[in-house]
Amino acid sequence: MMLKQYRDQLDQIDDKMKELFIKRMEIVKKIGSLKKESKLPVFDAARESEMLEKHRASFSDLVLWNYYERFLKNMIEIAKEMQL
Repeated sequence: MMLKQYRDQLDQIDDKMKELFIKRMEIVKKIGSLKKESKLPVFDAARESEMLEKHRASFSDLVLWNYYERFLKNMIEIAKEMQL
């Protein structure tokens, strides 16, 4: 496969990831509103740990998991910022 073909595939994946990110952030905003109404804290350590552990269990490649965990943690931080 040629470099351009790989890059085209990455572009397609990035477009899908953008759509999913936007959908995720729309839900995050709704959750933030519910938390504010219910006077709940933005940070939920148990939920964050549960989410990370669920994903960790599905990875057999530890190196790949480490990268994905960083990706998830960054996404979690962005979500918390949006809920403030």
